[in-house]
Formats: sequence, C-alpha cells, structure tokens
Amino acid sequence: MSLSRAHISRAALEHNYRFIQEQVKKPICAVIKAFAYGHGDEYVAHVLENLGVHRFAVSSWYEANRLRDAGIRTPILLLGAPSRDYLAALISQKIELTCSSLDELKRIEATARLLRKKAIVHAKIDTTMHRIGAYPEDFVTMIDYLKTVTDVIELKGVSTHCPGKPGEEETDKAWDIFQQTASYIPSEWRVERHWQNSAGLTRESDADCVRPGLALFGYHQEWQDQLKPVLSFCAPLMIQKRIKKGDPVGYDSTWRAPRDTNIGVVSAGYADGIPRLASGKLKVWINGKPYPQIGKICMDMMMIDLGEDSYEDETEVCFFGETADQLYQLAEAADTIVYEILCSISRRVLRVPQDL
Repeated sequence: MSLSRAHISRAALEHNYRFIQEQVKKPICAVIKAFAYGHGDEYVAHVLENLGVHRFAVSSWYEANRLRDAGIRTPILLLGAPSRDYLAALISQKIELTCSSLDELKRIEATARLLRKKAIVHAKIDTTMHRIGAYPEDFVTMIDYLKTVTDVIELKGVSTHCPGKPGEEETDKAWDIFQQTASYIPSEWRVERHWQNSAGLTRESDADCVRPGLALFGYHQEWQDQLKPVLSFCAPLMIQKRIKKGDPVGYDSTWRAPRDTNIGVVSAGYADGIPRLASGKLKVWINGKPYPQIGKICMDMMMIDLGEDSYEDETEVCFFGETADQLYQLAEAADTIVYEILCSISRRVLRVPQDL
C-alpha cells in the first residue's frame, strides 16, 4: 500500500450527477469502466444507485462481475465486444450486451438457447469512428435477423459513440447517420437510443438516455464552473532538507539548485500514477500554495522546491483535485489527457471516501 491517498467526495459526485440530470432531463447511464476512471467502481456505483441511476456501463465481464458481487442490482451494459469466453456468464447475470455484427448476434442466440435464458442486446452503429459497431447496411441485416429471434434476444437499445464535441463536422455527421440508420428499427419495438458521452451532453437530441463518464467526476469544459472534482490526489511530505546553490537533485542530475533552498521529498511517484513525463514541469500544492516539482519523478517519490518555506513532517501535498485546473495542468505537463491521468492512478493508492 502506498502512502499516497485518493480522497473521493461523495458530495461532489452527488452534485455532479444531479447537475447533469437537471441539464439533460433524461435518464443517465453512468459510465464507470476502468475502475470508475480511477475513482473506485464499487463505491461510485453504490452512491449512484442510491440516487436512482438508470444504468451502468462497463467495458468487460470482470468489471460487470465486480459490481454484481458488490450487490449492485441496477442494469449494467457492457460497452465492449462480448468475448466468447464470458458470453454465458454475461447472459446468466443479465448483463446487457453491445452487439456490432450479425456473427455476434448468432453467437449470442446460440448461447442463450443453450442456457435457456433471454439475452439483452444493444445494437451498435458505426457512424464515423470505425471502432466497434455495424456499418448502416450491415445494421439493417442485423435488425432483420433480430425479428426472427425475439424468443431469445431482446433488443433493448441502439447506440453509437460521439467522436467529438457538438458542432464539429464529424460529430454532426455521426448524429445524422445514427438518426437515419436507427429509423430502420420497427416503430412498435420499444428501443432506447443513446449516443451522447460527456462531450456530447450539451447537444439537444431526442435520444432516450445519455452516457456521461468524465463529467460525473467533475470534468467538462463547458460546465467546468458548475461541476466539482470528485477525486483529490495527495501524498505526505516525508523529508525536508537544505541544499546549496548548484547541488543536483534526482536521477541524472537534471535539476540543479539555482540558489540555496529547501527541498521536500513527497511519497508519491510514477508507480502511484504521477506520470514521469511530467518531470520538472508540474506543480504541487500545500495549503493552496504552489511549488514546482524538481528533477525526475521516481517510482515511489518526487522532490519539490520549497524555497524558504518549511512544514511539519507528513504535511499533505496535493497533486490535483482541489480545482479542476490542477488536473488539466498535470495532463498538459505529461502531454496527455485527463482521462489517462485518472485511469493511471495505481490500485496501491488507497481510495478514501469522504462525505464532504
């Protein structure tokens, strides 16, 4: 277990959920794949289930099974392609499946008949991203096939994925393709349409539900002033020492003191999820005051320049989460995106739920 901590704010999560619900006025399918973007899937799921979330979305049978074992009874949608190895378990646990081809449908049908259970499916359309999903012409074939197997497969939804922000050319094109293709579904079938991720939430549509992920955890460029970061990532300041002008710090001596100064050693490094690529480019905060990280980030620790300041041992150092800008700045320093930073927080970092 690491000395670093990820504080998880229940109040912030509840606030973000209610704010999104108020804005979109539609049921929410909460995307909590990748350990709920690093926040802890079981805890997040229980908080959102208590708020009446419509559905959860995950990326694998392992993630779905964790939620079921944790007592989550809200419907769960598998966003990825269902693996042959876990198809029987998914159907048995009533996990809703994303289906992208006729071949997948046939495998699902065969497994459902073998189990004598009904499979629940969301057919996916490949609009512009060319990941999973059926091309429109193949989607038509899938619907025709589904008409013949309604005894073992229920078409619960039809979906695609938003490739960017509303108003961008590819996003608008994707929406048009989705609308046209989904219209082939028989009108008497009660099928939920969904395509809007966090980036797509601000676009008005007649979709039946939305699929926010990152926005639930406090990050959305257009709503940044209204949302609250759910996770704050901190570690203790364990050692402080005085060094002289010109003294090197860290591996390969990439930083030398420009003056006599105090440095601090913080107990968090790249094994905890702070990217090494950000070495020498990020700031940390102590009691709201920024300090530069210096030298190369190590596996389990990093050094910071305190100047003439000093603190009690084990004073908390914050990397991000007090404000949204802190995470964006860290991602920029590491030449990546906030999703990757959150998802990279190590499992050895203790998640500490807080009511505040």
